[in-house]
Amino acid sequence: MVRKGLLLMASFAISCTSIYAREDVYTLLKEDITRSMNLHHNYEAPSEIVETPAPRGYKPFYISHYGRHGSRYHWTIQHLDRGLSLMDTLYVHNLLTDEGKSVREDLLIIKEAHKGQVGYLTHKGALQHQGIAHRMYERYPAVFNSKSRDEVYAVATAAQRCIQSMANFCVQLARENPDLQFTMDAGERFADYLSNTSGLKSLGDSRVDFILDSLLRADLNPERIMREWVSDEDACTRYIKDQRKFIYYVFWAGGIGQCLDIEDPFIYRHFNEDEIYALWEYNDAYYYSNMCGTIENGRNRDLIGKRILVDIVSKADEAMNEKSKRGADLRFGHDSALSPLMSLLRVDGLETEHSVADAAKAWYGFESMPMASNLQLIFYKNRKGEVLVKLFFNEKEITIPSLASECGPYYRWENLREYFMGLIN
Repeated sequence: MVRKGLLLMASFAISCTSIYAREDVYTLLKEDITRSMNLHHNYEAPSEIVETPAPRGYKPFYISHYGRHGSRYHWTIQHLDRGLSLMDTLYVHNLLTDEGKSVREDLLIIKEAHKGQVGYLTHKGALQHQGIAHRMYERYPAVFNSKSRDEVYAVATAAQRCIQSMANFCVQLARENPDLQFTMDAGERFADYLSNTSGLKSLGDSRVDFILDSLLRADLNPERIMREWVSDEDACTRYIKDQRKFIYYVFWAGGIGQCLDIEDPFIYRHFNEDEIYALWEYNDAYYYSNMCGTIENGRNRDLIGKRILVDIVSKADEAMNEKSKRGADLRFGHDSALSPLMSLLRVDGLETEHSVADAAKAWYGFESMPMASNLQLIFYKNRKGEVLVKLFFNEKEITIPSLASECGPYYRWENLREYFMGLIN
């Protein structure tokens, strides 16, 4: 038994790489420049899923899940118009060079694609959730082929993109096993625990604003871009009050192209590597400050995660009943809820709070919270009724360093539940 445990631990050490492992970001961005869009980056489906074998005698019987909606259009047209409106102003006053006009044309392509679709899921987003559901079914066929546990409950916020994500996920599971019994809910009522930001302290910390502004000013040199995009920089100052923010708005507006159901005009071609890194770092720090525990904001976002965790524990308790027919609980929400949940859990890489200034050393948005990012808790049981749980984040095993596991990434449910309740209370 000791030898078996050692083998499992060795397997875990080889196969389980933290989602938050710090590979050089320059290398990662060079491999795929679209990663610079962080939370607007398309989900990177794993080419291979490596799992630590469960201890002997344990079989999966229940899955608890939270998924961010898949790739979408900008959720507000302001994210597009902030950059495009400034480019339009320069165009009207004949202040754009040929390169500047090319940038504007790219944004106009993005704008056209958004007509009647703001906030909705794209086909890419639909396929992402179908793929995640398919791989979940392939990994855990026992969960979805149990005649005694054939019920799947799915719930989404009122956002159309979340409802569409839920539908695509469930449709795929139904393709895999038509005998599954689905119940689906959506609406504001369910957002009370799926994505509830009420009761939070304001994030308007002047220190954070100063840090973010300092990062952008220190790392982004606007001279090359302004010289190549604008024909008269002096005249341009009448309309562009902050060159760096202007550049960022254009970058953020156009970067959504990778998520759309069109040929991406590829806004990145108008920027060099240093500029893209600077824009990525600013964006990464901004979202880290909004979604994770930080030195400046403390654990302000934990309340969002606690509300989800209460539901996870409650539904898991119900699933532990031998008479339960529930095989899976699926939740569909937003990055602004899933990220605080991961931060609350203090999973590997998020054990401590970092300064917003050091976000780029602690958290890569494109790895941690891309479109369709997801958390899966896989429950296993042996013949004695003992339950183990494994955490899967973006389809990779992940651990909680402060909590002792039974073996590798597998935690005793009673220990994990006690840990969860400690976080909630």
